[in-house]
Amino acid sequence: MLLLGDADVEGGPLGLAANRILEVGLGCGVGLLVSVLVVPARASRSVLETTAQVANLLAAQLEALASGSDARQAELGSLAVTTRESLIRLEALVQEAARERRSWLTDIPDGEPLLRTMRRLRHDVSTLRRTAREAGHDALPEHAARSWLRAAGTGAVTLRRVGQALLGRQAPEDSSALAQAVRAYRNALDEMRRAGLTRSLSTATLGRLFGIGFALEQFRRDLDDLIERSEEIHASHNRPARVR
Repeated sequence: MLLLGDADVEGGPLGLAANRILEVGLGCGVGLLVSVLVVPARASRSVLETTAQVANLLAAQLEALASGSDARQAELGSLAVTTRESLIRLEALVQEAARERRSWLTDIPDGEPLLRTMRRLRHDVSTLRRTAREAGHDALPEHAARSWLRAAGTGAVTLRRVGQALLGRQAPEDSSALAQAVRAYRNALDEMRRAGLTRSLSTATLGRLFGIGFALEQFRRDLDDLIERSEEIHASHNRPARVR
């Protein structure tokens, strides 16, 4: 810049103005180059990290429900609050990541569908939590209770594995195990009906049994959607870098 400064003096006002424009242009160009090639797309990365965190928090809620432990289930309230706070943070990060996408700073797919899916999954787990806790372990027939706890545990494992996939630590998860667990719960209810065991149950207990079944099915569908999103993100990580 010392040479440019010397030229400014010799070139007069026009030379000075031209050199200042050149300096500003060079500075902007270098800044843009650094932002594209050196500075990471922080919000886009944080979207994936926070989504994985929410998935783990939802998994922890299901694990507490599946444990049958009163001490573990006492943690559900604080887990639900932390999950809600993490989703609020995720919403802000998705908005910031959208600006990164518009600036071509990231190849990660749009975060809005991911946010919507996580909101639905949070609602699903909240519904399962309320329905199961209202019923209580004693209110659920043994066969149905075993199937429900197995489905909750399988859902937790699947959520944690999807979280790992979002962070690029493993390939996307297969949802077949959860589908089988949900199907086993529905089969348990069908067997109870065929055996006439549902006749002695109260209307409230029946409503809770079938409410768990409906919530599990919705949870499975929304988790399938999350797995599909993780597959898109996994594919974006493995594509050749885009030439800008």
